[in-house]
This record gives sequence, structure tokens and C-alpha cells, in this order.
Amino acid sequence: MLCFGHWVELRNGMSFGFVGLKWRKTRFFPTNNTYSMLVDVYGKAGLVKEAVLWTKHRGQEEYKFFKGWCNGKHDLDELGLGFPESTEVVSVSFAMSFKHFLSTELFKTCGRIPQSKVREADLSGERKPRLTATFNTLIDLYRKAGRLKDAADVFAEMLKSGVAVDIITFNTMIHTCGSHGHLAEAEALLGKMEERGISPDTKTYNILLSLYADAGDIDAALNYYRKIREVGLFPDIVTYRAVLHILCERKMVWEVEAVIEDMEKSGARIDEHSVPVIMKMYVDEGLVERAKIIYAKCQLDGGFSSRTYAAIIDAYAEKGLWGEAEAVFMGKRDSAGKKDVMEYNVMVKAYGKAKLYDKAFSLFKGMRSQGTWPDECSYNSIVQMYSGGNDIDQARSILVEMQEAGFKPHCLTFSAVIAGYVRLVRLSDAVDVYHEMVGSGVKANEVVYGTLINGFAESGKVGEALRYFSVMEECGFSANHIVLTSLIKAYSKVGCLEGAKEMYERMKDLEGGPDAIASNGMISLYADLGMVSEAKLIFDAF
Repeated sequence: MLCFGHWVELRNGMSFGFVGLKWRKTRFFPTNNTYSMLVDVYGKAGLVKEAVLWTKHRGQEEYKFFKGWCNGKHDLDELGLGFPESTEVVSVSFAMSFKHFLSTELFKTCGRIPQSKVREADLSGERKPRLTATFNTLIDLYRKAGRLKDAADVFAEMLKSGVAVDIITFNTMIHTCGSHGHLAEAEALLGKMEERGISPDTKTYNILLSLYADAGDIDAALNYYRKIREVGLFPDIVTYRAVLHILCERKMVWEVEAVIEDMEKSGARIDEHSVPVIMKMYVDEGLVERAKIIYAKCQLDGGFSSRTYAAIIDAYAEKGLWGEAEAVFMGKRDSAGKKDVMEYNVMVKAYGKAKLYDKAFSLFKGMRSQGTWPDECSYNSIVQMYSGGNDIDQARSILVEMQEAGFKPHCLTFSAVIAGYVRLVRLSDAVDVYHEMVGSGVKANEVVYGTLINGFAESGKVGEALRYFSVMEECGFSANHIVLTSLIKAYSKVGCLEGAKEMYERMKDLEGGPDAIASNGMISLYADLGMVSEAKLIFDAF
């Protein structure tokens, strides 16, 4: 297991490779709980990539151990292991629980099988697994690795060796085939199950339901939902969650309500993860009162997590329903504790969409007094909100505060402030923010350069517009229609025909050629200079 010293190092950001190296040097073999702990620690630290690496590493260790066992190279006693057979896993991220691996003969025999009890080895001298659980585990490992052929080969070997197949075997193979787009093979496996006298369970139908939904065949997916009851089984929470998500995404209101009615008749509750999905469907379809009814009904069963509350608030925010969003945000809840930062963020978004900037700013400033600290998203949202209004100086002030708090603004956030200053023709302030952005290590994109070029072009400052155009190209951004049109505009303002013609010619090399705005600009310039025939040529060509 992981010692306290390793735990402390992990909390301080110990790398993936360092832990693996420690294990190799000490010859300790990581347990399932070790992996769960590592995934949890990295996940809570926000290191998603590292958490995924540990998840994959766990699967690799299982597979390596299996191959080593077949070759007779692994002995658990030598590795200092002593796993109890009933060991459970904290994580439930895998479709097949890790406990299945611990039920195979690899662990039950502590890595050693007396030769008298080992099935006949093949010509390569490898041991042959004897238990269904062992084969099921290896098939599942290949499934997770996306190795369909290897999974199929193990399944074939299982049948050839006379090892009994069970419902787990078939469910895993159906999932494996279907998730690789081989739905016909998945259906054929369903038939094979029945031939062998193995009845599909609810999970079997759940798998097929989800596979057809992912493939866009909603009729087939719903057919498997109905079939669960037809064969005498009962839908479970996974069934209901899957079918509700499928129907809600496609705005099939009547069908959703039929499923909810079916759930109520059977005494099943709408699970927490489905509540915001259903409410979003209703809100998107303009059925706000029905959304409120679902919310009130599910609230009676207990409170939700912050993530669910945030999703519900966001569903209202997207449609500009700040009052409904506010009612959820401010409403009494059964769950204890302070509101999470994500709830504040989506409520700020709701106020911002309604242009209720004072409410948004008041909420943002009051977060700390409620024990919740703004995060990077909080600052980015409030800066961009103010940038779109008239209080651009407030936006810049918050941008400075954000950096002082140790956060790095997005390019989009800097761009919003720059655009705000350009819109108010405060070009020197826009340039200052641009330099602050570059100085903080954030690279400007073509939107930033386009905004600056257009701002200077509108003001007739051709030299400045060309300077930023040059910088843009030096940074690897190609000229586009918007930038070239801005430059044509700049040249037109100062009556520089040659410069405008040069930009117009460059535009001809772009996909689609000159657009209407650029062509009209050239026609106007020629007309102003009394060059009617040239203006007519562009008009006729366009």
C-alpha cells in the first residue's frame, strides 16, 4: 500500500513516473485501493490527464500480470502480496468491477497452480486459464484497450477450451462489438446467448439500448427499452437514465412523459443526473411550468449536488430566464453546506445574459462572504460581461484583480477588453491591454489583431493598422476577408488607391474571392476619385 510519505508527496504534485519507479525499486505491487487513491488524489487536484493515466496503468498492470502468469513468470508471494479474496474497489469507473479480476485463479492460487491441476498447456508451454472469471477479465481488458480482435480471439479460445461462458461474458462481448460499430455481431451474440440457455438480463438490454442510441437508431433503442418488460425483467436506474437522456436530447416530450409515468407506476424515482436533462428539454421547448413541476417533485426526494443545481440554473440561464435561475439559486435546500463556485458562475451568466450587470457584480463580490472563492471562470465571465457593456474600465479593473489573484486570463478575456476599448475609440487603452496580454505570456489570436487593425482603420490611422497587420503575419496568421476589408477601408479613408488595390488583389487569392463589403468599398473609392469605368468593372465582375 502507499505509505504516508508517498501520500504527502502526491498531495504536493508527485509525478506519475516517480510513483511507478518507487514501486519497481521496492518490488511492492500496487493494490486496487492504491490505484483508486491515486486516481482520487489527482482528480481532486484537477490533474485530469494524470488521473486518466493511472486508470489506464491499472488496466495495463492487470494485463501484464495475466500474461506473466500464463508464462509462469509471476509469483505473488515473491512480490510480497497478500490480497484477501473479497477485496472491493472504491472506484466504479470500469464497466466490469476490478473484483472480477481478483476472483480469477490468478489471485485465488496466489499465482501458483500445481502442475497436477493445470489444464493442458498449448505448444508454447503457456498455462491455460480454467475459470470463466479469468477469461471474462481478459476480454474486458481488451475491450477497454479497444482491441476488438484480441477480445474476439479470447472469446473463441474460451469456447474451444470448453470453459463455461456466462452472462458477463456475453454482455462484455456485446458491448465490445457494438461499441466498435459492429451491431449485427452484437445482435448475433444475443442469439447465441439464447442458444446456450443463457437469458439476457437487464444489463444486456441496457447495453443494446445505449449502443443503438449512440448509432442514432432511436427506434431500435426504444425497442430494447420496451423489450425489458416484455421478457419479464424490470428497468433499473441505468435503463431509465439512458432512455430519458436519449429522448430529452431529441426533444421527444410526449415520450419522456410516458417514461416518467412508467417510472411512477413502478415506484422508481428520477435519478439526480436526469433532472437537469429533463428540465433543459422543457425549458428549450418553452414548457417552463412543466420544468418547475419536475424540479419541485424531485426536490421532495432530497436535495441535489452542486453540479446538478448548476446544470439546472444553466438551463434557465441559456434561455435568459434569470428569474427562474435565481429562484433555484436562492431557494432553500435540504443539503447542507455552502454553494459551490460553479453555481455562482452560472448565476453570473444568467444575470449577464439579461444585462443585469449590477446584480452580477454584486453576486460576484459577495461570494467570499459566503465562503466561496471566485475561480478563473468567475473572473473570465465577469470581465467579458462588463466588456460587452459600457463600463469597460470596470472590466479592466477586474482583469487586473484577476491576475493579482494568481489567475491567467484567457485570450478571449483580453480580446473582449480590447474590443470594448476599440468600440469606444479608446485605441491607446486597447493597445495597453494588448501589451499587458503579450507581457503575461498569453498569445494574441487573429481576432485580437483583427480588432486592432479594424479600430485603427476606422480612425484612418493606416500606419498603425498596417503595423499590426505585419505583426499578425509574423505570428503566423494569414490574412482573411475581415482584415483585408478593414485595410481597404483604411486606405479609402485617406484616398490611397494603390494600397486599397493591393489589398483587393490579395483578397482575390482567398477562397470565395472579394466579398460584397470589400467590393463596395472599392467601388466607392473609385467613384470618389471620378474613376467611373474602373468602378463599373468591379461592379460587373461582382
